[in-house]
Amino acid sequence: MARSKSGFTGANKLRKTLRRLDPEITSGVKLAVKLGAEDISNDAAAIAYSKGIYDTGDLIDSIEVQLGREGLTALIGPGAKRLKISKSPFNTTLYVTDRDKYGAWQFFKGYWAEFGTKGDPANNVPPQTPRPFMQPAYDANKGTMSTQIQKAVNRALRVAVASTNDV
Repeated sequence: MARSKSGFTGANKLRKTLRRLDPEITSGVKLAVKLGAEDISNDAAAIAYSKGIYDTGDLIDSIEVQLGREGLTALIGPGAKRLKISKSPFNTTLYVTDRDKYGAWQFFKGYWAEFGTKGDPANNVPPQTPRPFMQPAYDANKGTMSTQIQKAVNRALRVAVASTNDV
């Protein structure tokens, strides 16, 4: 089976299966995704603050969670609510309104803080060292979040199978 972008084998197939189920059955999975995403967001803000990424404070304030339409995917980070889940955040033609442009600016500032910059000596711009805050937040919550989502998925599938056997 091919490996998907999420890092889990068969995640897209599982997501399609869960979408076909009754919303009441998948509500536990959606709640687990939402709570896990909020935990990552909170930890990312705390880590960013501890690493000194708070010149004006707007980057930390812009760390948000955007859930996908079906509630089974989440986009977490600076300016997340202004970015499109299915589109590349680097496509700057998507940002038309001032709110979208501000969200994109926060995304790029977060990207530069996370991965650093090489600078530009010709224009006297010093390089910026990487100060990761999103990846450590994800790593800190990955195990708990995966366990909670797996339990919720197993519960949902058990209920779905039981309901089809009752018919």
